[in-house]
Amino acid sequence: MDLFTAPIYALYSIRFYRQVIQSSLSNGFAYLALWSFFVSIVISMFILVRFFPEANHFMEWFREDMPVLQWTPEGMTMDKPSPYEMKNPAYGSIMKFDMTKSEVPASEVEGVYAFMTSKKLYVKQSAHGEIRIYDLIPKEKQEKHEPVKITPEMVKELEKKIKPLLLLMIAGIAFLFFFVWKLLAALFYSGIGMLINLFRTPRLSYENVLNISFFAITGTVWINIFQMFISGWAKINFGFWGSLVITTTYLYLGIKFTEDEPPPPVIEM
Repeated sequence: MDLFTAPIYALYSIRFYRQVIQSSLSNGFAYLALWSFFVSIVISMFILVRFFPEANHFMEWFREDMPVLQWTPEGMTMDKPSPYEMKNPAYGSIMKFDMTKSEVPASEVEGVYAFMTSKKLYVKQSAHGEIRIYDLIPKEKQEKHEPVKITPEMVKELEKKIKPLLLLMIAGIAFLFFFVWKLLAALFYSGIGMLINLFRTPRLSYENVLNISFFAITGTVWINIFQMFISGWAKINFGFWGSLVITTTYLYLGIKFTEDEPPPPVIEM
């Protein structure tokens, strides 16, 4: 049984489901992992094509508009007069800087995503206005502090390192989410498969039924993918009941249609 052609054969081939019954349960888990890997790559490529160009454009503006910052043991300084505001043409006010102040009230952070003073960084955590405050000056004094300059070039180098890690993280999360989602679905449908199995001769073991369930969800997986990336499919209200009907149909195909045919009757002469 070829797992790479299984997403096609699982849609129509009774012979394929006979091979599934004869195969190990590990093939079912491998098939699910293969689907998860494929979906994670597709989602990563979609984000790379759809969202990264816009993010690159934003970061280009950010580097051009940002002040050159320098951290010292006494506090932060910058090469622009205070107060200074970074205002994006598309997204509005992004960040404010005021190195003449060490602290600011929460009211001054309204309307921006972040506010930096000489000693603190205020970051808005949510649309509800929750603000997290970071101390820029270490509380524990050390023997020696080297000044640190934050320049657009440094931001660009950091961006180059973060992008591959971000894509890898997105792919990993997508893989794990899809694998767990479809594993739980297969376990659920294996229960329905056992009910169908009651009417089969000879009956299959639960291991066989679970293995069939991994492949019986193929139809709904294809529909899920089409709905994620094709706008016309996204409008179709498929949902749980649609998945239930299609997957149960494939379970019936894989369990009942693979029964051994009874021997022809013996005609006595």
